[in-house]
Amino acid sequence: MASRQLLETIDDELRWRETELAVAKIHLHRSLVERSSFSYSYRSFIVLTYAHFEAFTKRVIAQAMQDIFDSGVSWSQCQKSIQVNLFANRLRSTLATLSNEGIVERGSATACLIDDLPPPDLDIVLDCANMNVANFNWAVECIGLDPGRYAASRRDIGRLTTMRHDCAHGEALTLDRTKTEGELAEDLFVLQSRIIVLMHAVAVDVIDHISASSFKRPLLSA
Repeated sequence: MASRQLLETIDDELRWRETELAVAKIHLHRSLVERSSFSYSYRSFIVLTYAHFEAFTKRVIAQAMQDIFDSGVSWSQCQKSIQVNLFANRLRSTLATLSNEGIVERGSATACLIDDLPPPDLDIVLDCANMNVANFNWAVECIGLDPGRYAASRRDIGRLTTMRHDCAHGEALTLDRTKTEGELAEDLFVLQSRIIVLMHAVAVDVIDHISASSFKRPLLSA
């Protein structure tokens, strides 16, 4: 089962983030009646929406990783994507420190070499770069989820990340001149709604994934 901490993390993270995102929607709507405020509110809305998406994803994935570590399952029993993303580089580094004799000795032991590795620090996820499509896929793969589940959200993630990058680095946003400010705001409302749906989908998938222990590799058929 998913740990109590994982469930509390998901509940807490969703609750206050959705509340603040709803308030951001109100302020962007209010800025429509004061043209001088629209551009500022528009940019702030993008940055805030992205910030909540990134932080929610990182913290939920990190807590799910902790659940996997606490389960006592050996690394060799975990899904291959977990081994590749969390342990492959560390295993390569370990092997680089061993002599040929040491590698043979360790490699011929009953236990897999990978099982001797300590769990990685959760900061590997918490401190990863911007939550663009590639890093989002990597994050969910770190706990054994199939990123293909979120293929329909890739365009939204990519668009939000690109807009946030321009805002965060002081670039001027190129607004569609064929649309009114109300239509531009509505586009952001729709984008934010889709991102919130994605956050909920990740929450549900993580709980089901951990509860069903589907982070473990399937048993080979006899």
